[in-house]
Amino acid sequence: MAIAPSPVRVRFPDLQIDPGAVLLRARGILVAFGRALLEERERWALWLPVAFGAGIGVYFALPAEPSRAFALALSCWSLAGVAGALSLPRMLPRVCCVGSAALLFGFCVAKFHSDWVAAPVLMHRVGPVELDGRVETAELHGRGVRAVLSPLFIAGLDRSELPRRVRISVRRAGERLVPVRLCDSTRC
Repeated sequence: MAIAPSPVRVRFPDLQIDPGAVLLRARGILVAFGRALLEERERWALWLPVAFGAGIGVYFALPAEPSRAFALALSCWSLAGVAGALSLPRMLPRVCCVGSAALLFGFCVAKFHSDWVAAPVLMHRVGPVELDGRVETAELHGRGVRAVLSPLFIAGLDRSELPRRVRISVRRAGERLVPVRLCDSTRC
């Protein structure tokens, strides 16, 4: 039995990075991007929802919640991008301004919408407690009824701590839970 020889190690010569070559490659990438963008001219409007959705995706991919001031600053940048697109004479910078404005606007819409629908969340089990509220939905579920209530009062919680909705499961007498129907001006 023979032992296989060790592979020969190849030594690389010292790598020299030429700044001029890097700049030429970067310029080539920008030129190729501009050329591809101009070829998509008929579909530019179709890319706006993609940029908007990408902004929403960036918001939800963040590891921490950004502040409202940051989102407000980004919305100002978005407006500045639209204003810049209106004032620039060349087509490529205009399109880039509008695309980045759509991306920033998607981010800001996601932030402001999540702030708007935010409500206190109960982080621990509260029950059994006295609860007063309106029944929004009630449906049969397993051996009981699952109801969604908009609470008006929960014993032990301050009014500012009330969540917008509470989901409860009722095992007995759940048939008495009936959603409140809102009346319009013509009939009730």
